[in-house]
Amino acid sequence: MSTLDILKSRFGFDKFRDKQQEIVEDALKNIDQFVVLPTGSGKSICYQLPALIQNGITIVVSPLKSLILDQVANLEKKNIKSDAFFGDISIRTRREILNNMISENYDRNIIYTTPETLDNNDEFVNNLVLLKEASRLNRFVIDEAHCISLWGNDFRNSYRKLASLKHTFPNIPIMALTATATPRVRTDTVHLLNLKDVKIYTKSYFRPNLKIFVNQRNKDTFTDIVQKIKDDYNEQVGIIYCLSRKKCEDMAEKLQQHGIDCDPYHAGQGSKLRQSIQSKWQNGETNLIIATIAFGMGIDKADVRYVIHFNMPFSIENYYQEIGRAGRDGKSSDCILYYSYQDKICAEKLILKSVNGETNSKYKQHQVNKLDAMMMYCQNIIDCRHCQISNYLGEYRSYKEDHCGDSCSNCNSKESRVEVDVTDMSKAILESTMRLNGQSKPTKSNIEKMFLKHENFNKFVSSYNGRDNVNNIFRRLFIHMLVKRYIKETFVRTVSGYWRENYQIFSKSKNLLT
Repeated sequence: MSTLDILKSRFGFDKFRDKQQEIVEDALKNIDQFVVLPTGSGKSICYQLPALIQNGITIVVSPLKSLILDQVANLEKKNIKSDAFFGDISIRTRREILNNMISENYDRNIIYTTPETLDNNDEFVNNLVLLKEASRLNRFVIDEAHCISLWGNDFRNSYRKLASLKHTFPNIPIMALTATATPRVRTDTVHLLNLKDVKIYTKSYFRPNLKIFVNQRNKDTFTDIVQKIKDDYNEQVGIIYCLSRKKCEDMAEKLQQHGIDCDPYHAGQGSKLRQSIQSKWQNGETNLIIATIAFGMGIDKADVRYVIHFNMPFSIENYYQEIGRAGRDGKSSDCILYYSYQDKICAEKLILKSVNGETNSKYKQHQVNKLDAMMMYCQNIIDCRHCQISNYLGEYRSYKEDHCGDSCSNCNSKESRVEVDVTDMSKAILESTMRLNGQSKPTKSNIEKMFLKHENFNKFVSSYNGRDNVNNIFRRLFIHMLVKRYIKETFVRTVSGYWRENYQIFSKSKNLLT
């Protein structure tokens, strides 16, 4: 039987998606592979199908228990048996798997596990050695492989230990998979996993069926969301992402008060409750989930028609993965992001406090840099939003030749956009920052108050068509000058233990002031 015939008989698909067949057939040659395919590309088939064809055993390493359970359940629906081996399973189940996996009569081709298991469970690893010696260990699959890189979007210490796989099992091929990886992360991941003569597979990040809109959040944002859900997305499937657990609960409660059926979903809930909420959404009993980033990896529902971000994500990688939940059936879907500078301040405070328990200062700075890139993405109202994402992730697209045309708010507003020179206002912002000079705390609100007293403020009001326009330009320009390092932002811990931002100008600003 051909690989296509087996795909049809075991998984029920009539054809391969882009890149899948090439990856599957190369896997059967037992080479190292690095698969970088956007969310919704069908990465699971890339290792599940070779595992069934080759018999033997494929070990799939996944970062989350929920992901593992989803994969096992999805295979079960197709009458494909697999095992899940991780710390939370019962002692009885653990013993059964350890005994069965080395038996010649073992009827599973895939075992899902965690990096912690490979690091801590000697008996499991010893069984893998026995399988290797019996020529029954076919492949290691590293899902969410970017987690191994310090420069990745979700670095995890436990993933670092996977670097030893090639030392213990030098002739066993590795397939690493991820949805988003910058060129730097790709290079780092290949190096850390010791992949030999690796073949890398990529496809375009460009998804024009996703209609991207980016707006500054304001007092009317919640009303706008309610109106959109009732008028534009009535009875349609959607996700709203919020920054915190409390915001998820508050948003869900307020939407319910407006007659919108929805459920909150976050890591503070018990696993049974989360599983129940997710199942209701997957099965169509509930159309809308209000979630933190805990609702992310492994979510696969084809008919999501809208994804709304009430807060700015921490990185472009996060943002791309989250909007990637929409439109997996190829149909048009809306992705709306509301942001404010306060999102950046809150996120940066969380990064400074701790990121996954990691205290490495370079790692923290890297997270802040990614946050800055996300802020610049929000602020960029000129370049095609799809091109901005693709270029950031290493797929270089010309803003002039390769733009989406009508799939983002920037391309849609191209004709109505007016460019103005704001050098004079930039100077006034820098001067206002300098003039605080110990008079009061150098916070953004105090700088804005000083700016309102600037001798040229009335001239700005006249030149830029009113006070509201000037205030809007000030807010956009202040953020731009922060991210472009004209103004330096630092955080100081107050006596009461809270973080407060301070601002001062960088030396390069002198060139603008002279």
